[in-house]
Amino acid sequence: MRRIVAVLGVVAAAAACGDLGPGGEPVAGTVTVRVAQASQSVDTLAIDLDGIVVAGLVPGQVTRLSGVQRGAHVIKLIPPGAGGSGVARAFTANDYDTLLVVARDSASLIVPSILADTGAIVPAGKSKVRFIHAAALAPAIDIWRTQPDWPTPVRVMFPFAYGATSPYLQSDPGQWTTYVSPADQTDTLYAHPAFTVADGKRATVIIMDSSAAGGLTAIVVNED
Repeated sequence: MRRIVAVLGVVAAAAACGDLGPGGEPVAGTVTVRVAQASQSVDTLAIDLDGIVVAGLVPGQVTRLSGVQRGAHVIKLIPPGAGGSGVARAFTANDYDTLLVVARDSASLIVPSILADTGAIVPAGKSKVRFIHAAALAPAIDIWRTQPDWPTPVRVMFPFAYGATSPYLQSDPGQWTTYVSPADQTDTLYAHPAFTVADGKRATVIIMDSSAAGGLTAIVVNED
């Protein structure tokens, strides 16, 4: 089966190619890039940005590269023992972008997929969450959520195919929850603890395999 694995969990920030403002906020001419590794096929994955290895990730980790200069870049994911070889992808960074790079297992390769922040602007008094289905070993599933202004569980979208990403969903600030059921059923396969998204903030929830043998877990990536 073709496997595709995605991004998640939050780790310490890693500096790359640029500076931050005095409060740690991005400055003009820079972009924040998050790279996450959820592949169960390797123990560690090196992240090469423009020819420089800037991070090494174990499964379930995300690194935040702050202050990346605007313009053209190349990111490469290097598995252990590859001698510096890996699948590369070019991307263009625009001012104040926040990009999420998803490490996908496809056949014997780990391939970077770049998710832009389309629709990510959060109005005052609101929060936003999007969802990624990255559980390669799962059967057909539905992903559900409750949100601050709607406590009854609702499907995120349907069908929710493997590898798909939902749009950002908007609600009030506050507590969100998510759980997974078999497709077209309501039995719970996995339930994630409630998480809070504050006023004006957004997050991405990645549903993924919990191990190389299967099972489900999720990681909430705070994007601000």
